[in-house]
Amino acid sequence: MGERFEITIRFVKSPDSKGFEDMIEWLCQSLGLVKGRDMDKTSAKIMHCFLKKVVEKDVVTAEEIAEELKIARSTVIHHLKKYEKAGMIVKIGSKYELRERTLEETLQEMERDVIREFEKLKRIAKKIDDSIFVL
Repeated sequence: MGERFEITIRFVKSPDSKGFEDMIEWLCQSLGLVKGRDMDKTSAKIMHCFLKKVVEKDVVTAEEIAEELKIARSTVIHHLKKYEKAGMIVKIGSKYELRERTLEETLQEMERDVIREFEKLKRIAKKIDDSIFVL
């Protein structure tokens, strides 16, 4: 059995602004990585910092993000675990990296995950239909 992810897709209005911060915040909201109480936009700030650092050196530690953003390491780990659970990042030892080489490629792989799961759902639904709707 492969990896288990919980991918959430929320239909959120695209940002009016084309600013980088707004796009990251929208991405986090659309993927269900932001809860209503994230008033300081911590999730988006951590994602931004993570992406910036991963471009520089491929892998990132929670400590590096916490230090740069001046927030608790436990807060960073909490958010990184959400990204990991969603299938966006992977943890290798104490370091984190994007699942694929770029954010776009990561989202494409997540899309393939969803398609594979829907194919399984449809196969099972057909079996259920075939057993219920006997003609």
